[in-house]
Amino acid sequence: LTALLVAIPLGSLTLHARAMRDLVGERDSRAARAAADSITEQLNHRAAAIRGLALRAAASGSPRYAAQRVLTDYDFLLPDFEGGLALFAADGTLLAASNAPEAWRGRPIAELLTKTAGQSEPQFSTAFPDPERGEFVRLVAATTPGSPMAVGAFFPASLARRALAGVVSSNDQINAWIVDDQHHLLYQTGTPRPASDLTQHPGVANALRGES
Repeated sequence: LTALLVAIPLGSLTLHARAMRDLVGERDSRAARAAADSITEQLNHRAAAIRGLALRAAASGSPRYAAQRVLTDYDFLLPDFEGGLALFAADGTLLAASNAPEAWRGRPIAELLTKTAGQSEPQFSTAFPDPERGEFVRLVAATTPGSPMAVGAFFPASLARRALAGVVSSNDQINAWIVDDQHHLLYQTGTPRPASDLTQHPGVANALRGES
């Protein structure tokens, strides 16, 4: 009888703890999926914006004065492209930029010229560190035959902040990390952890395979 009196409360506590873990796990899973969906939507929005800029550049011709005028007309996109907007000729020559030309030096423009050649859909570059802000930056580019290549630079960390702001409140005890397919740690919130520790976490490999 004594054993039963001890076992029943312990069993109830074990079942309760398991149920709470499942509940918290389900909440975290929904939050992660919501954040991922939000980031995907923002990436699609930026790709569509650059596609529109490329079409506008194709309609206006490729001289430098026309390219600069096109960028001026599209300066409403700058809040989404904190790293700047630019138009490049087919040989990689910078025709116009919304920011200083020096900001585009060292960026993988040649890679994007190759990726966008013959492609109707915008193409993204791999993430690379920005020397001025100390954050990773990505480029998205689009072009049409015979027209300049439109390029926009944005910071994945900014996308992550916006996405997580809608699903994670400041009162939640949640740690969140954004990692790309090259295992770059693009953003983290909550308790800081070393980048090498996070990128080797087994959950990262699962997520990159589309699992949870």
